[in-house]
Amino acid sequence: MMKRIVTGAVFLGAAAVIAYSSVRSAVAVAGWVSASEHAATYGATTFLHREIRTEVESLRPLASADRAVVFVVSPQCAVCSANMANWTDMIVELKRAGIPMFAVAPAHVEGLAGYWAGFDAAVPIITAEPEHIASALDVEVTPATLVVRRGTVRAVVPGLMSEPTRRQILRFATGLQARPVS
Repeated sequence: MMKRIVTGAVFLGAAAVIAYSSVRSAVAVAGWVSASEHAATYGATTFLHREIRTEVESLRPLASADRAVVFVVSPQCAVCSANMANWTDMIVELKRAGIPMFAVAPAHVEGLAGYWAGFDAAVPIITAEPEHIASALDVEVTPATLVVRRGTVRAVVPGLMSEPTRRQILRFATGLQARPVS
């Protein structure tokens, strides 16, 4: 009788672990499937202090930047296209303030030059493999807008920016106090 109870307990424990694992996997898959939908509505600023570390030559200007704003883009991303109006306004204001800017995109992406045409003189385009971008910048969704100070990511806005968030990032990038966005 005791052997049956122990066997039953082991079986129930294993079943619980399998069920938990299945639920976590389903949640992860749902996250990837709805990533662009999530990006379209997310847009909250996260202030942090994360050093940019990379061995990838193309990403080194970010690690050595004293001050910069970084736009993480992909031409095929519909939310990036929707965010372009925010970036266009930011480019004008950041250029006026003398803040360097970079566009970072996955390597081997077609249409990048045309997508960023007109801004390439003010905003150099950096390309790297997606896993290197994710590792160096800890960004896994496009669009993303980052503020870099002394080779450290200090603020990130994943997804589509609202007007208050855009103003907040501009204040923070240019050195003024950023007030929380409600």
